[in-house]
Parts: sequence; C-alpha cells; structure tokens
Amino acid sequence: MYTPVSYLRICFLLAALLPLSQAIGLLVPPLKKNQLPSLDNLQQCLSYELGTNDVLFLTLKSIENLPSQDLNLLILDSMGNKLRDQSNLERFPSPIELIINPQGVTDESDISSTLKDRDLVPSKLVHICFYNTYNDLSWSFKPRTFEFEMNVNIKDDIRTTDYQMYKQFFAYLDTDLSEGEFDNKMNMVALDLDNIVAKLHNSDDVLKELLDHEFKLRDTNEEIFSGYTFISIVLCATIFVCGVIQLLYFKLYLRKVVK
Repeated sequence: MYTPVSYLRICFLLAALLPLSQAIGLLVPPLKKNQLPSLDNLQQCLSYELGTNDVLFLTLKSIENLPSQDLNLLILDSMGNKLRDQSNLERFPSPIELIINPQGVTDESDISSTLKDRDLVPSKLVHICFYNTYNDLSWSFKPRTFEFEMNVNIKDDIRTTDYQMYKQFFAYLDTDLSEGEFDNKMNMVALDLDNIVAKLHNSDDVLKELLDHEFKLRDTNEEIFSGYTFISIVLCATIFVCGVIQLLYFKLYLRKVVK
C-alpha cells in the first residue's frame, strides 16, 4: 500500500514525464511539517532546466478551497534561493500567473556557505514545489488531497522578441515595428481598454438605475392593479346586493297587491 509520500512521488514523477503537455494535472496529498520541500527533499517538486536567458511562465488554476487546509507553493533554484514563496493558493478565486526568471541569483557570492560545502555547481534548474498542510488536529478530521491544473511555458529571452510578428495586429502601420513603437501601441491599446472598461462601468450604473426604475414601476403597476381589482369587486358586490334588494321589494309588493 502506498504511503502519502510515495503517492505524491509517483504523481510528480508522472507529471515530470510530460514536459511537453500544455496542462499538467497534479494531486498533492497532505503532508506533515517535517516533510516540507527543500533541496534535501524534492519529492514534492517538479524540476525544469532553463537556458541562460529563458523565462518560465507558470499558471495555476482550478484549485479547490478545502476547509482547514492550505496549498502552498515554493520555487527554488539549484542553490536554494527562494524565487517564490506563496502560501494559501486556494484563496485566489482566479487563475494564478507567475513569471519566473532565475537570472541574477547565479553569482558565486549569492551561494550560502552550506551550499558551497556541498560543491554544488550553479545551474539554471528551477524546482517548483507544492505542499499541502492542515491545522485541524482533531481525531475526526480527515485531510483531503488537493487537485489542480498547472501550465508551464518556457520562453526564450524576451529581449530578443521579433516585434514584426505583431505588426499585423496594428492597422495603418506601414513601417517596421520597433520595440519603442510596440510599447507606444500597447500603451494606446491599454488606454483604449481603460476607456472601454470605464464605459462598461457607466453602462452598468445605467442598467442598475433602469432596473431600480423597473422595480418601482412594477410595484406601482401592482398597486394600481390591486386597487382596480378591489374597486371592481366592491362594485360587483354592490350591484348584486342592489339587485337582490330590488327582487325582495318587488316580491313583498306583489304579495300585498295580491292580498
């Protein structure tokens, strides 16, 4: 029978064998505090090797919120530097997007004395680690496994971007697209999006006001209908009573005439 650690090891091993997948489904069972990930304990980690100028884009989504449990993320490089340390991932309702750039942490001066004693050679390895902790120690509590989806995309140096491939998305642009022109165009797009968002907010306010007026008009119509119905009932009842009174009067009158 698999223990939680061996089960987690199998899950991460299967995920590591699928580096070309757009999306990786992960299962992270609950762990004890002495099993937290580190360079000495990479059983809960996925490792990626990056080039000199590579940048890693990480997306996490579909994380369920489990009671009394926390899903935590720890990203380390091969020297033990923490590139990201984020706890309580389940509290984010929308997908989590992270950009991991290990540049600037591979200098020998950044290596701790402990790691120097291990004779570790600086490299571009990035360890993406997840661990599932819980704070409910009652006997009736049964911690559950986190299930979520992870997307990993490794890009080359973003400074060598070919901006000409984006030229088709900008109208009335005859010249070559440079980095500065691309930034200006994107700023204009950002301003247009801000204006659209502002207009959408205004439209939302108008719709809310219209809904309020609709509710008020509906209440007024219901009051008018209720009053009209009441008056109609009273009028019908009055006509009926008057008719009955007239019939009784003629009946009594005819009796007297016959006698």
